[in-house]
Amino acid sequence: MDIQNQTEQEKNSGLIKEIENIYRNNSIGFLLFKYINRNYYDHMIQDIFIDKTFENGTDFNYSKCFNLTINLSDIDVPLGSAAMNEFLKKEIALYRLEIQISLLAPYAMRKYLKYELIEGQLQLSSSDEPYLEEFEGEEVLVHRFMREIGYCLLNDETLKSRVSNVVLELQKGVPSVYNCLFEDSDSTYPYS
Repeated sequence: MDIQNQTEQEKNSGLIKEIENIYRNNSIGFLLFKYINRNYYDHMIQDIFIDKTFENGTDFNYSKCFNLTINLSDIDVPLGSAAMNEFLKKEIALYRLEIQISLLAPYAMRKYLKYELIEGQLQLSSSDEPYLEEFEGEEVLVHRFMREIGYCLLNDETLKSRVSNVVLELQKGVPSVYNCLFEDSDSTYPYS
């Protein structure tokens, strides 16, 4: 399937049919826990994003994807830690790049994340584009990584598309492409 030369509607229609077939045939939670190495992409990420630390947040409870977060800021602190809050009190923001790689089909998504401390509260915003010019090289690396693993990056419009013939445990209603390929949650798309 040459997804690059299709219209957005054709892409969505083909993708939705693919997802419906996956869910019609099997429940996969057990298979993911039992047979998938959650660290499968760690070495490749380290080789591509040289001198960057990353967190492997892969968890197959309600996820059907690898979840890798690359730290773009000059500090390596765990998310939600006291060290992160101290960093944010001194700096304007903490920047990260999250890549989710589906286990069900050759699709991935990426988000640039910006954490800020606003009036003492941790605020998260996300974007398809790097927040700072100095991080534009990371986008080139993301595309290189996608080429190496043979996956296609999905955009927000596609990720929000509804898949009507699939029922998920947490999504109360018609799930989105994001819910089906990446994360079953009560939100159809958490990055809006």
